[in-house]
Amino acid sequence: MLKTSHLPSISPPSHPRDRDAYAHQREWQAHIDAGRIGRGPSITPEQLAQIAHNERVLLGR
Repeated sequence: MLKTSHLPSISPPSHPRDRDAYAHQREWQAHIDAGRIGRGPSITPEQLAQIAHNERVLLGR
């Protein structure tokens, strides 16, 4: 078996920004859990039709 005691720890050093990132992730997850994010597109069928039309014009499809 290989000895790894000479290698640096794989745990990242603690930094104040890291705690902010975890807090941000928890807040984002709270929005998802509350149903404010991830419910699908919030655009109307008319808007979807306009997007499809624009793609046909621009891409020749």
